[in-house]
Amino acid sequence: MLSKLHLSTTIFLIVLALCASAAASGRARQLGIGLGITETSTDFMVNFWLSEYFSLEPSFAFRDLSPEGDGGFTRYIPGLGFLYHWSADKDLRPYVGLRGAFDVLSGADGKYTDVSVSPVFGGEYFFSDNFSVSGEYQVVLIVTDDELSPGLLPANSTTVETVEFLSVHFYF
Repeated sequence: MLSKLHLSTTIFLIVLALCASAAASGRARQLGIGLGITETSTDFMVNFWLSEYFSLEPSFAFRDLSPEGDGGFTRYIPGLGFLYHWSADKDLRPYVGLRGAFDVLSGADGKYTDVSVSPVFGGEYFFSDNFSVSGEYQVVLIVTDDELSPGLLPANSTTVETVEFLSVHFYF
């Protein structure tokens, strides 16, 4: 099994290579913002189209888990998605891709991180050039922290879960 450092380094290098490739080819880009909702989180996303078929979606979720008058914990989840869309000229664009995230819990007792990677299958429907809604299904592989899991999973374990994800996007 890959360590968290190897996994994060690999994801970073892939994203860097894809961005360099898109910049070198001079492809037209479209930028958007979005809000994604799952059963357990609400994520803010930035949609960056590398080409007519490929998009990159950095995301970020944040929660303050501090009870009143207590130091508590802060939980944040930075992530990145890379998606391949079919039917670039249609209103409904099915897609497949890969998403990864770091689920970080930080507080007075320390910092704990779970790492997740998930293949995704979904579709994005464009109501106009500037507005779309999408739904996707994810099969998430989660490698938890050695001491404490921010996702309340068993520590030092590997888990597979399924997630349904609904999001809305506004494109500039």
